[in-house]
Amino acid sequence: MDYRLQGARVLELPKRSAIADLIEAIQQGFRFEVFTVLCSRYGAPRQLLADTIGVSQSTLNQRERDGRFNEPESDRLLRVAGLYGVAESVVRDRAMAIDWMHTPNRGLGGHTPLAYAKSETGAREVEYLLGRIAHGIVA
Repeated sequence: MDYRLQGARVLELPKRSAIADLIEAIQQGFRFEVFTVLCSRYGAPRQLLADTIGVSQSTLNQRERDGRFNEPESDRLLRVAGLYGVAESVVRDRAMAIDWMHTPNRGLGGHTPLAYAKSETGAREVEYLLGRIAHGIVA
């Protein structure tokens, strides 16, 4: 359950040869439309998603004008998209996945999975928790 490949699927990135091409796309910076797709697909408010990827409102406005995110921002967008995708695949329902990502979780110290996804370490913990759920282990 690799969240990076799930993220590529969620963001509707062109089908290419897996990780190497995904890295190239991140290095070039994702088009601003991938942010819009993510907000729309998962009903995430723009500001909540911007906060999760560490982008201020003024930076988000600048990215929208420029039409592209930089490399670190693109990497963080992929991380969040991937976790939404993994959650959706585990619970097999988009509305339930959205609810799960936005609801405080005891396994994450009372934080929401989306809040944990602000860091790579937190995202890995969310991914681990989803893996436990997928395998029927009490999480």
